Amino acid sequence: MTFLTLFSGINVYAQDYKAPELWDASGNVKQIKYNSKDPLLTNKNLKFDKNGKLKNSMIVYDNAGFPTGIDINFGPIAMSAEFQFNNDDLIVAKLIRKKPNPFDLKVDYMFENGRMVKESALNKADGKTITYNYEFQSYELDKNGNWISRVVDLTVTDGSDTKTQRYIERREIKYWE
Repeated sequence: MTFLTLFSGINVYAQDYKAPELWDASGNVKQIKYNSKDPLLTNKNLKFDKNGKLKNSMIVYDNAGFPTGIDINFGPIAMSAEFQFNNDDLIVAKLIRKKPNPFDLKVDYMFENGRMVKESALNKADGKTITYNYEFQSYELDKNGNWISRVVDLTVTDGSDTKTQRYIERREIKYWE
């Protein structure tokens, strides 16, 4: 943990690791709780330690504290993930699960002015491919500049079947003091 001493004598810490960046959040994030219809968002309650690492995870970090990936291979589970950042913005995530229920998922992110505006995911599983195209807009931000509400336009294409939906995605963010 890095401590910054302010002239007023108050100690404030900055997080050494940046796991919250995987969920388009920054700062001293303690917890993110999602209320979302996102079919790819499986963990809707994320907890981070004071250093900025995702709790109960095996994520590997680079020297700057950004998550670079994960590799798990024990017992019935075999999966890996790779994350790529550009100027503090996550631009690509690749996830491969070999067992159980194998799949290959590649997600590309597009940012404008530091805010995620598009996300495209290509999921290959069971011999078929499903694409998910998200567009994000109408952001509501908290006092730390992280979004807490946004409008999502999602288009899912499964073979020749395409479905589009619009919904409001919300999240509650708690911070370390």
